Amino acid sequence: MHSSAYPQATRRRINTLGQRSTGRIANARPVALALAAVLCAGLCAIGSAPTATAQEPQQPGIPQQPGRPQQPGRIGIGALAKAPDAVWIESLIEADATELAVEVCRFHLDRSVPDSNAQAQWLMLLMHAKAAESLGQIDWNAAVKPLQDAIEQLQGLDPKPSAVGEPTYRKPWVHWKLFWCRRLLNEHALAAYLAVPGRQALQEWLLQSIRIGLDGVDTLEQSVARMQPDKPLLSRADRQRRDQTRPNEITASEILDLRGELELLRADLLYQRSQCYASDSDEQIAAATQMLSSIDRATGRLPANWAHRPLLTLAKAEAELQLGRHGAVLKSLDELWIALATDPNPQAKAWRIRTAALAVRSARRTQDWGVAEAWMARAGGWQQAPELALEHLGILVQRDASALDPQRILALREQIADRFGRYWQQRVDAMLVSNPRFESVQRPKSDTSMASLELFRIQARQAIAANEFQTAIEKLQQAESAASKLDASQEAFQFAMQIAALLERTGETSAAADEFYRAAISYPESPKASSAGLMSAWLIRKSDSNLDPEAKLLQEKFFLQRLRETALSWPETQPAQKASEMLDVQWLTSGQYIACLEFWKELLAKDPQRSDVALRRWLLVALVTQDDWLEKPLEDPQGVRKAASELQAALLESKVPAERSALASWMDAARMDAANKPQRRWSLAPVPGLESPTPSDLISQIAEVWNRCEGRWQQGGLRAEDAEAAKDIDQLEQLHKQLGELADGVSGGFQVRLDRFLEFGRMILPPGDRALSDPAKLRQGLEARISKEPKSLWWVYRSARAMQATSQLREVALGWYRQMAAGVAPGTEPWLEARARSIEILRALGQESKAVELAQLVLASYPNLSDEWKKRFGSN
Repeated sequence: MHSSAYPQATRRRINTLGQRSTGRIANARPVALALAAVLCAGLCAIGSAPTATAQEPQQPGIPQQPGRPQQPGRIGIGALAKAPDAVWIESLIEADATELAVEVCRFHLDRSVPDSNAQAQWLMLLMHAKAAESLGQIDWNAAVKPLQDAIEQLQGLDPKPSAVGEPTYRKPWVHWKLFWCRRLLNEHALAAYLAVPGRQALQEWLLQSIRIGLDGVDTLEQSVARMQPDKPLLSRADRQRRDQTRPNEITASEILDLRGELELLRADLLYQRSQCYASDSDEQIAAATQMLSSIDRATGRLPANWAHRPLLTLAKAEAELQLGRHGAVLKSLDELWIALATDPNPQAKAWRIRTAALAVRSARRTQDWGVAEAWMARAGGWQQAPELALEHLGILVQRDASALDPQRILALREQIADRFGRYWQQRVDAMLVSNPRFESVQRPKSDTSMASLELFRIQARQAIAANEFQTAIEKLQQAESAASKLDASQEAFQFAMQIAALLERTGETSAAADEFYRAAISYPESPKASSAGLMSAWLIRKSDSNLDPEAKLLQEKFFLQRLRETALSWPETQPAQKASEMLDVQWLTSGQYIACLEFWKELLAKDPQRSDVALRRWLLVALVTQDDWLEKPLEDPQGVRKAASELQAALLESKVPAERSALASWMDAARMDAANKPQRRWSLAPVPGLESPTPSDLISQIAEVWNRCEGRWQQGGLRAEDAEAAKDIDQLEQLHKQLGELADGVSGGFQVRLDRFLEFGRMILPPGDRALSDPAKLRQGLEARISKEPKSLWWVYRSARAMQATSQLREVALGWYRQMAAGVAPGTEPWLEARARSIEILRALGQESKAVELAQLVLASYPNLSDEWKKRFGSN
């Protein structure tokens, strides 16, 4: 759980953005307006003052003016800071007037003496104001880029930047402040992450930012260790003259204070690292141990009378608390409480509040309610500070969980938010999320109506009703996290689905797609998980149509990936089957046959019951690639053959032995793409039909009907008197039309070849009044079509085959076969096929001697032909 008492280094109870004391929030706006008025008056006075000295801070060793009590450490360096200026800027920040605070700091920074104390002071105050302004603009549900932008803006504020550790006058303080601001951004990012642990990108950014901060602190500490104080000037006049010519001197107390600040900042960063990990995890324990070791080392380095030493004690107590050393924690905090009672440091009261909050938390974790209540009373009640308010809520939800009304938690949460700001509201949410059972062991896991879930449900409904969708999303994220910790996966899944739906409703289509996908893979056992996966893919395709070609390809890649994972993860569900059909359409219409075949091989291993569908995919690829010997293949032929053979083996393996032999024979008969072994187009026997019923999906039906049409064609051509052939062509055209609608009008891959087959089929099997018995019209139509693509061997070969089947056109067909052979390289498969068909026609025409002569010429020219080809040319 995120600590309610950070070891806050140099803050000395600086109330960061959103941390307002009791009653201050009600007067925030009037305060800002009043300060603005003071600013206007001050700027007028400054405008007439000498710019060389008007902005110099109170110097060390010079008494403060009456009515202006010194407030050491308000920005961490008491001797360097001019307290009223720091208080002024911090008041603007607390009043949410960060933009005004930034402008004030810029004005003073621009008019400060270069390399002076004043310039360093105003630059550091500007960094603080700018960091607070950035925090007010960050949407914690968005990506982490705004955080990185904020860091870069802070780094760009220094008018004379230098490397960390570089011995430049006053820059060590500026560098420290830069890391302090990084810590401030980390602190708010950590609260946002713990409130919604699903923000994994935020956790990753935090861990990286903490590493950068720790490395920077180490480098800066080495530089500070080499610093020596300046020799003090003896007179005020000498000091004033020096102000005009060179920077103010650095004192030993300033160096000591800076060393202490770096030690506390390191402890802060190590604490933040520990909170990035799960409670009591090895990573958290390791970080807490490192933090404790660092504090022990700092305790030995810093003098016992250092003014801010109580902060080391508080930091050590925080580390020991994480390690479960509650006895030691309470003992040291009790001693510190007593010592602070007489401490003259103005920050002692704030330190006592933090002491009490830590003690309450320690007692709460051990369920020592008497000690917890006693410490709360010591501090004056939970209304005194946000840390105490957080612990008060922790006591309620842990001790009284069984009887606690969710509305009471909600009311207390709103009180804390109104009194202390959004940061502490997130801390409340983090407490509820991290302890969804309120640490009550009596509550059964099946009780999903517990207060935490109900609380988040109420808040989400209220936010949606007010059209505050980002707030609703945040509450649903918290609800999902709480439900997950309860092992209530179905409720968690429903919350995740609602988050995705809200993102889609607000127009964040890409984010909605990712959220649906996250819901699916996070809760794969949910009955609706496959629906979430399919919805994710659909939204990816919908997300943005105005993309450049490269982005479009990337979008398509993610679309196919989501579909594939959905289909393979839940293969037996209806959405998964829809996803596989969408994949087939996408792959087959774009010519990605290898991907299709490999997918079905993998799917078949997960769901053997879908072997009938897988078989039709294999068949469709066989139909599409059957004429690759005539034209340029749509995809790598060897890769297609390999994938087809592997799927064929998987299909046979999925069958019982009694069915395996029959299927193997059918697949061998149906194959048309084997190199130099074109069995189907030579066979006189029809290919047997599949005994299993045709699956209902579109691709399977296309494969089945196309195969029947192709079978009729190969065994003598489609004939007008064959009524079934006409019905098949009509059905195939209807299925093709449906495919076009499903593919959003995209036509490519196998569609092109199916289009061509349908066009050819209608030419040789005309409807109605166009009789196939008119050879002249058939010849005219086919030759007109060849003329449109004269280099297409497919049209030449298919047309010649159609004319060969018509006795009146056989001599015309012979001419086309001769033309086909003349247009290709001798000895190739198209050349051999054209010669073999020519021999068939010569024999049909009664020219046996010419047929024999041609066959012998081919065999003599190519003696190494396969046995199949030799038989084709009459060789025994």
